[in-house]
Amino acid sequence: VSTDRPAPWLGNSRHGVAIDEQAPGRLFALRAGARVRVDGLMITARGESAPLGSFPFAQAAAAIRRALVSQEQDGAFATWARRRENQALGRLACQHDQLPQPATVDLTGFAPFLSLG
Repeated sequence: VSTDRPAPWLGNSRHGVAIDEQAPGRLFALRAGARVRVDGLMITARGESAPLGSFPFAQAAAAIRRALVSQEQDGAFATWARRRENQALGRLACQHDQLPQPATVDLTGFAPFLSLG
């Protein structure tokens, strides 16, 4: 795809390979040459959707790097949040002393508008 200005899901580039879970989902239904405006970006599909392995590494490297960094950041945040929740358990007062179990909760199934994709 190409965009009219740098997109974070393209590794802050204006062109590259859009990766599922990082790029807006609407892009993957576009035919080659189609244009769409998403989140203020004008996006042009340069080809049909294809498996990531079918693209040259140099072409997909920035988007792959961004996806891996994003995955690591998500994991680091989940670890930090769980640690903070465990630290707070001692300050909770719960009915019948049944404390909640700290856990990461994905709210996008309950509230889909929270999803960035």
